[in-house]
Amino acid sequence: MIFGIIGILVAIGSILYARWYMKRQWENLEHVLRFSSTEIKANSYELADTMNGKVAHMVRKLYESLEIEYVQADEEKEQVKSYVADLSHQLKTPLANVKLYTELLKEESLADEERADFIMRLSAETDKLQWLLKALTRITRLEIGAIDFEVKRQSLSDTIELAASSVKGLLNEKNMELEIKPFTDCEVSHNYKWSAESLTNLLENAIKYSENGSKINISVEPMDLYIRVNITDHGIGIESSDYNDIFKRFYRGKNVENMPGSGLGLYLSQLIMNKQDGYIVVRSKINEGSTFHVYFKR
Repeated sequence: MIFGIIGILVAIGSILYARWYMKRQWENLEHVLRFSSTEIKANSYELADTMNGKVAHMVRKLYESLEIEYVQADEEKEQVKSYVADLSHQLKTPLANVKLYTELLKEESLADEERADFIMRLSAETDKLQWLLKALTRITRLEIGAIDFEVKRQSLSDTIELAASSVKGLLNEKNMELEIKPFTDCEVSHNYKWSAESLTNLLENAIKYSENGSKINISVEPMDLYIRVNITDHGIGIESSDYNDIFKRFYRGKNVENMPGSGLGLYLSQLIMNKQDGYIVVRSKINEGSTFHVYFKR
């Protein structure tokens, strides 16, 4: 768990260092060009036919490019700040609970039943932390390109079957059924394991927010440029105003804010699909259910 936190902090530190270095380069260039940039911009047309003019034109383009990069760096710095704040918020509650249950278990007068209950709760909080850190580590590695994300033409049926097999335990716990509508298998450009994880996250959400004994359906539709996989549940539904926001990191839908969850599963699923030129959209009705449309590039 500690190594997971260290890995995330190292990744964030690397981003901050890269942005600091670029800022220093920007400041150096700004110092050199401070007295010449106005003249370059004003006389670029007259100088264009001379060697000096061509060099000046190239420098001006570089100056403008770095100016754009500098603005983007400031924006990304704010994103990192927001990321760290969100991370702290997500870790705060489970860490506090772990500390609480650990302290309670030190009590010698604790009854056996209470001790067993606290051990079970401590284990649950530890599982939450492990899942959160695992998800954050995978997201960070995907975002900075630190993994080998190979995309090639592979069977879509195999990917769906892998995702379906991953949620059998959850389905059994809630006495639910997963029905995959028969379809003609095809090969699409995707990463087999990561795509299965993307679909698994969607299936886990469908199970989590559906009633015991209900059914989840998977269907596949060929389209001109994409193959669309539809995952439909009959759960609590999603507010239409949340359709785009639920794919943001740490975002929780308005009607599930008080339910357990991290707000990372859908973000990771969308990130995986975007990495292979695909995407996910959702359509839903409150108290009737949701359908997540997953688009795989042909």
